[in-house]
Amino acid sequence: MSILLFEEVHEVRSIYNIIKKYTTNMRKYTKLKKLIIAIENEVEKGINDIEWIKELLQENREKNDRFYTELSRIIYTVKYRAIVLSQLINIITTYTYLFNNDIYREPLTALEKLINNAKQYLKDISNINLYVLVEYGYLEINILEKHNVIILCIPSYDLFKPWKWSLLFHELGHLLFNKRRDEYIIKFREEIQPLIKQQKPRGYKEKTSRLLSVWEQHWLTEFISDLYGVALGGPAYTYAFIIEVFNSESSIPTTTHPSLDSRIYLQLEYLQSIREIRKLTERIYTLWSLYRGGDLAEKLGYPFSADILNKLKEIFTEITGKPVFLNYIDKIIELREKIDKDENIVGEPLHLVLALSLSDKRREDPVQKKIIKAIAEDQ
Repeated sequence: MSILLFEEVHEVRSIYNIIKKYTTNMRKYTKLKKLIIAIENEVEKGINDIEWIKELLQENREKNDRFYTELSRIIYTVKYRAIVLSQLINIITTYTYLFNNDIYREPLTALEKLINNAKQYLKDISNINLYVLVEYGYLEINILEKHNVIILCIPSYDLFKPWKWSLLFHELGHLLFNKRRDEYIIKFREEIQPLIKQQKPRGYKEKTSRLLSVWEQHWLTEFISDLYGVALGGPAYTYAFIIEVFNSESSIPTTTHPSLDSRIYLQLEYLQSIREIRKLTERIYTLWSLYRGGDLAEKLGYPFSADILNKLKEIFTEITGKPVFLNYIDKIIELREKIDKDENIVGEPLHLVLALSLSDKRREDPVQKKIIKAIAEDQ
């Protein structure tokens, strides 16, 4: 057992050493300075952890199986972090390659400006260093969170589609949820758990304890992150969301995500509760209800009843107050009209992206390039 663990220790150490070589070469990218420093700090911690494990193995060669089992778990954890850091290095390598290409530099610059602009409206995360890189999908990488660094990723297929960039707001929503996690959990246990228990149908196979655990650990954060996305992006976010996550099994949840029907219903209910944007919301509501064929509430199944989701909307509104996008909704409408008329457009990156999403010209390549250029070149 100890011989195998020694081999594994050397393997993990080699992974960290390779990452260290890559980060040394990446120090020249001043734009990524804080990100690279955070990775280097995490690598040093990993190497120190491996050296500690190695010393334990050398000092305790005759320990029992339980000792080796516990140590194996620790080694696995350290190795897992090394693998994630290695994957992050690959993502950064792709980013630097793209950024050095004139074609891709403009949208990458525009994305950076969009996120920095959005941060100005979000006090809870205004001090976090955010980087937007390119990966296979929209996601958040938080392995460097303790170093105050978060990576947001956008899929390469959307790099030139600024009307969909608001989907990054869901990832920002995860950060905002984490800042108030305890508050949301308390409210969930006090006000939503009882509804879930009361409404459980006879013959429902999932154990209540298991169901509540999935709700609290996975579904709650996804719902709240959606609502944060709407609070920042308004109807533009929900429209982009519907297009991106569309699937044919909209009533079926997964272990990690609630059903698409429930997520869209919650977003639309939240939007419809805001009087100032009812006309904008009605168009999206009609779009989804025509696809789903009737009353959206009737499409919801347990454990995502309208009562449960409406209570969740109330909790979110109580905690967050007025949605952020109401501060600039008039500007978005004004910019949308200018986009529709092919007029010259100047505005904040956030406003331009959301205005484009609400425009009928959102998919036209010349219009999208115009928005990217306006954002990237604005000083």
